[in-house]
Amino acid sequence: KPAAPPGRDLRTLKEEDVVRIKDLDALTFPPPPESAAENRGYVNHVLTAIGRMQKDRGAEVYQWAMQALNASERWLRADGDGGLPRLSREVGHKLAKSAKTGRFGLLFQQMVEEERNLTGSLPDG
Repeated sequence: KPAAPPGRDLRTLKEEDVVRIKDLDALTFPPPPESAAENRGYVNHVLTAIGRMQKDRGAEVYQWAMQALNASERWLRADGDGGLPRLSREVGHKLAKSAKTGRFGLLFQQMVEEERNLTGSLPDG
């Protein structure tokens, strides 16, 4: 596969040209960490799993996930899916699904309910 040109803008590309759409069903995340000590490994696993969804050797999908991880709530609400709507919905769904118990599970459920009440839709990834 050819290397991705540096600095591609996801908003100028079709999502299916960047993301392996057929593989989104196979995207999985581990259960959320039980402690702060486990958080680093969890975040690395999630970012790597998202990054693997890129079709070529580029890093745009991984960078998209990093940007979402470090973004403010205001930016996330304004930008929404960052140009990757199907990936964003799938990530949001899979993260909420993986977090059914524990402290993080409660936080994820609160986020889902808040998004539903504010926008009437599911949260993005």
